[in-house]
Amino acid sequence: IYATLTQQLKPTPKKSHYTFNLRDISKVFGGILNASTKHLRAAPDMIRVWSHECQRVFCDRLISVDDIDWFNTVLCEKSETHFKLNYVKEILNGDADKQLFFTHFHTNAEPCEYAYCADFDALKVKMEEMLEDYNQTSTSPMELVLFEDAIAHVCRISRIMRQSGGSALLVGVGGSGRQSLTRLAAAIAEYELFQVQVSSVYTVADWKEDLKRLCLLAGVEGKHTVFLFNDTQIKFESMLQDINNILNNGEVPGLFTAEDSAQIAEQMSVIAKQENKGTDLHSIQSLFVDRCKQNLHIFLCLSPIGDEFRTRLRRFPSLVNCCTIDWFHRWPEQALRSVANRYLSDVDLKSDIKTKVVQACVTMQESVLSVAEEFAVSDDIQSYVTPTSYLDLLHTFKNLFERKRKKIGDAKQRYDTGVEKLCSTQQSVQSMQQQLEQLQPQLKESVAATQKLLVEIESKSKDADAKKAVVAVEEAQCNKQASEAKEQADECQKELDVALPAYKQAMAALKVIKKSDLAQVKKYSKPPPGVVLTMEAVCVMLKVQPKKVGDAGNKTDDYWEPAKKFVLGDTKLLDKLQNYDKDNIPVEIVKSVEPYINNPEFEPEKVATASSACKGLCLWVRALYTYDRVAKVVKPKQEALKKAQAEVAEAMAVLNVKKAELKEISDLLEGLNVEFRAAEKKKNDLQHEVETCALRLERAEKLMNGLGGEYKAWSKKSQDLAKDFENVVGDVVMASGFVAFLGIYSSVFRQRVVTQWTTYLREQLEICCTEPFSLVKTLGDALRIRDWIIAKLPKDDFSVSNAIIVENSMKYP
Repeated sequence: IYATLTQQLKPTPKKSHYTFNLRDISKVFGGILNASTKHLRAAPDMIRVWSHECQRVFCDRLISVDDIDWFNTVLCEKSETHFKLNYVKEILNGDADKQLFFTHFHTNAEPCEYAYCADFDALKVKMEEMLEDYNQTSTSPMELVLFEDAIAHVCRISRIMRQSGGSALLVGVGGSGRQSLTRLAAAIAEYELFQVQVSSVYTVADWKEDLKRLCLLAGVEGKHTVFLFNDTQIKFESMLQDINNILNNGEVPGLFTAEDSAQIAEQMSVIAKQENKGTDLHSIQSLFVDRCKQNLHIFLCLSPIGDEFRTRLRRFPSLVNCCTIDWFHRWPEQALRSVANRYLSDVDLKSDIKTKVVQACVTMQESVLSVAEEFAVSDDIQSYVTPTSYLDLLHTFKNLFERKRKKIGDAKQRYDTGVEKLCSTQQSVQSMQQQLEQLQPQLKESVAATQKLLVEIESKSKDADAKKAVVAVEEAQCNKQASEAKEQADECQKELDVALPAYKQAMAALKVIKKSDLAQVKKYSKPPPGVVLTMEAVCVMLKVQPKKVGDAGNKTDDYWEPAKKFVLGDTKLLDKLQNYDKDNIPVEIVKSVEPYINNPEFEPEKVATASSACKGLCLWVRALYTYDRVAKVVKPKQEALKKAQAEVAEAMAVLNVKKAELKEISDLLEGLNVEFRAAEKKKNDLQHEVETCALRLERAEKLMNGLGGEYKAWSKKSQDLAKDFENVVGDVVMASGFVAFLGIYSSVFRQRVVTQWTTYLREQLEICCTEPFSLVKTLGDALRIRDWIIAKLPKDDFSVSNAIIVENSMKYP
């Protein structure tokens, strides 16, 4: 195979890297030696790993599909010639287009094993899991779509990283995934990823410092380090010269100062002792360089566009000789479709429409490739259709679709609302006219009813005021009579307050008297004078007649014997005394008992010296006499008081009747006032409603007079916008493709491509779009375009389209 390649695939200006040497053969056998022996159990297993390594070393650098097909044919023929087997059937399992996948990570073995992976679906799941793990731990997650070619490149990059000192030249246009896939492969291998941060102030000294850190990581620290470097970071060509030296010799001449070399020697001497290597300066330096070669993996990402790529390969041959080349071809249709499905997954479209949009994007990408070749021949301008352009197409569609659909929907809604308002206003005018005609009679009736209530209220108010005045006079008189009666009652009570305490004291003294005390008094044969005097007074009060004693003509009254028999001998004496009718004492008894009252010996304290029981009887007699005297004075007053109270009661009864009549009139008046307020409110509400209705009617008539002519125009505009809404998917697809791909082309090529795309969308995909399509009408803003024209910018359609492309493009102009 090596001999065939060197004879058939000669270097050309376009294929300057088609140079093969013995290093390539060593890479093939180095890859075979990396394979795990336990997976090489039969001849086809060995042939499969050999053919895979040949493809990786020789085929991955080929730039065209024709060359790749030719190589696969040679590989198949040589295998059948030398190994006597059917290559497609036994190695590729009957699928001539099948790719061979060898990886270090799909078996999950420890340590990792380089082996064949027959199950692509399982490999894809495994790699997606690793991508998810990377995104969870990384500060810069990647949104990668792992289609078959992307997985194949990850496997190739991972294979190179696992080789001692393995470095790669990744060649592809922008957006092909070179850097992203390298980051993923480094994460899978758990290698250190190193990149320089180039800025406008980045200098050669900064580059040297970065190289020092890189070499220290690989040489001193012994870390497997992936140095990822792309052509956009090449600020000085000397950078590639230094990378060329590292690839060829493992070091950059003059990179370290004497002080740096001394520090490295000191650190490396410890490592040399651990590895039983020589500790002299030359051996230590060789060990440092060897470790740099072994642990440092340079992945250089270059673009094949332009002459600069060929020039650099010619100037720095180690980029080809010391690197495994992996050429990133344009994405196949399956890859384009996978990427589009991922990017458009969150777009609000029906699944069948979304599938058609994805197909449209794929077709646009493929169709522009042929247009680019024709344009290069016609106008001698080279244009490149890269994966970045395709991603720009998808991003532009996502950004424009929702914005355009919302803009058209909002505009249509505004016109529909305007038309609806005009219709509703016309109906409202008629309704308000009828309403106004109905309200006017109601308002007149309400005004008349309110006026009638007002007259009635005024009449009732006069009656109520007159009745209120009469009631007030009579109430004053009743209050005066009640006051006078109260004064009489107070006076009677004052005089009674003099007699009642003595009476109560006598009643209390009677309660103290015991029957034994009375029996003791009764036993007196010759009672003391105080006892005799007391009993005589009691007999007088109780109407007990005295006994006549003494000689004829000289007889005297003796109360003792009757007293003992009828008073002291009465078992219910105390009850009689307590229940004595004090309010009706006969006048003759009062006169008979008066001499006893005036007798100085008839004092309770003096009588008490003779008998305690008689003291109580003495108190009783005196109390009744005093009460009778007071009662005779008070009784007329009490009778007058009763008469006055009766008169007051009679007057109050009359007053209450008149108050009730007044309340009835007041309640009626209040009811009339409530009814009046309700009627007044109803009248005011009707008045306000009439005024409001008249005002609204006036405004509606003004609106109809001013906008009545816009009804047809707005209706037509709404219909046009409805049609635009139906075409929004196709128009946005066309506009996105226009912005992403057609900016570089002349108006003739633009029109030809637009016509081709429009026909494809309408006839093959059945996606509605505006015909003829105009980028200015689809994305242009009339006010914005007017500002450009006022600013003296060109106003032709081609120039305006260019300005719209610049405004909507994902890239800088």
